Amino acid sequence: MRADPLNTPVQMGTFAAALRPYRLSLTIALLFCLTGQLVAMARGDSFTVDIAGYLKVFGLFTPLLAIAWLVVMFLHMLLVTRPASPLRAYGLLLKDIFLNPARWHTALPFLVIIMLLNATYVYFKARIPMVLPFSWDVELTRWDRLLHGGTLPWEWLQMVFGYPIVTFILSFIYYAWFVIMISAWLCFAFTRNERAPRQRFLLAFVLNWMIGGSLLATLFSSAGPCYFDRVVDGLNPYAGLMDYLYFVHEHVAVIWALPLQEQLWSTHAGADGDLAGISAMPSMHVATTTLLMFAAWRVNRRLGYAGLLFLLAILIGSVHLGWHYAVDGYVSIVLATGFWWLSGRLLGRYDDGACVIRNA
Repeated sequence: MRADPLNTPVQMGTFAAALRPYRLSLTIALLFCLTGQLVAMARGDSFTVDIAGYLKVFGLFTPLLAIAWLVVMFLHMLLVTRPASPLRAYGLLLKDIFLNPARWHTALPFLVIIMLLNATYVYFKARIPMVLPFSWDVELTRWDRLLHGGTLPWEWLQMVFGYPIVTFILSFIYYAWFVIMISAWLCFAFTRNERAPRQRFLLAFVLNWMIGGSLLATLFSSAGPCYFDRVVDGLNPYAGLMDYLYFVHEHVAVIWALPLQEQLWSTHAGADGDLAGISAMPSMHVATTTLLMFAAWRVNRRLGYAGLLFLLAILIGSVHLGWHYAVDGYVSIVLATGFWWLSGRLLGRYDDGACVIRNA
């Protein structure tokens, strides 16, 4: 088997060597970030990579994820492997996770690329309506009708999922996407599995967010069903959906999507806020989940099926919660699939295997 340069022992001070396997993803991310800087200079905007903010997020999630993983591994030792000296074996595991320089040398470039990409994506997303005002919502609604027999997808879904408890569960899963995505970043960054699809996932992720989340999102500038009546004059075909969601939120159970939608619109309208950026087409929730599903299949079939179920939940939730038109999700799945294939071609690694379960 060809040795993976990401998982060979790395001496302290050889950060440049650790960067080498990431050179394609890093080059694209740097060019994307440079483009953001140039656009910001031309517009007189402020564009910075909030390193402190990202460190705060990673600093919160890394220990939580490590603790969860250590608990799982401890139970695995007790119930499955049963080493002769559990404490000694667990001590070696702790040392490998927290004190192995090779983990940090492979993790830091990965996380730096994520920071560059995400900061630039957020900058561009917040300025989409300034470049091209929201103008595709009517057309995307028309496409949804054409693809679903003359009926809007949310109306079909309402017949099956239009129950408060189901809506609450979908809202929770959709909200949990952020936790799962950040956890996936950290898993890919720190795993030592020699067959990890880390490079392929990262390159596909970079292409997805740069081309899909920034370029195509600008070309197909759209706000989404939850904002339809704020960007389109006349009859709102999503009024029934939003009335139902607000009823559930106010009288039955919290629907986290609604406060987020209001906060995003408030920032869009000029108020100060940490959350910014409205864009419907394509859906980065669906696109990213598609990539996670492909990576999950590299681990084992069960995790692959779990990834597929998660993708279906995100796709359904994106429509049922008023974030996206159904066609947004369909296009996102096609884009993510194409970028996953292209990344495999560019890296020459079709059989790049498992993620974090074994030899983590």
